[in-house]
Amino acid sequence: MEIDATIRLRHGYIHRYLTEHQMSRDQLAKEIGISQATFVKILNFKWLPYNQWKTKLVVQKLEKFFNRPIEVLFPPELTQDIADMLSKKITKFYEVDLVSLTDIDPKYLITNENDSVEEDERLPILDEVMDTLTERERKVILERLQEKNPS
Repeated sequence: MEIDATIRLRHGYIHRYLTEHQMSRDQLAKEIGISQATFVKILNFKWLPYNQWKTKLVVQKLEKFFNRPIEVLFPPELTQDIADMLSKKITKFYEVDLVSLTDIDPKYLITNENDSVEEDERLPILDEVMDTLTERERKVILERLQEKNPS
């Protein structure tokens, strides 16, 4: 099965403030004294203090509310090109195996002793196979192997 993981990057300091103070965007925008539209632009990197011509008042309000200079909230290294990249959604597709190994009989997870693969060839093959598994699948297999062969 294929899943889609889509994320939108946000201004970390401001978003953390929202989360830690359990505030909505509207509430924080009102507290700062700016419009919700301006606040959303700030949060999503669609507003930079260096590229706007009517930003002096917004800059003053941000500095006063967060008690930090604008250069800390928006470092000069944050160029418009970087902000444009950060403001876009990032989508990645993943193939996910929905089969749970917990329901599989352990005898099918262990190499049969009558297998044609030589003993010294098993470990590299096993390593290759283990590298394709998720961490959970690896954990289940290792636990089952330990149950079968306690040390």
